[in-house]
Amino acid sequence: IKNGKIVANGRTEEIIKDQSLENLFIELLNEHDVL
Repeated sequence: IKNGKIVANGRTEEIIKDQSLENLFIELLNEHDVL
């Protein structure tokens, strides 16, 4: 993970699949920051 984004070594399919995981991860970080 770099600058809040998942880097998949230029593999677009992996990036697309990881997009939802990235969003969940960011949501978890945001919830943690609120706490």
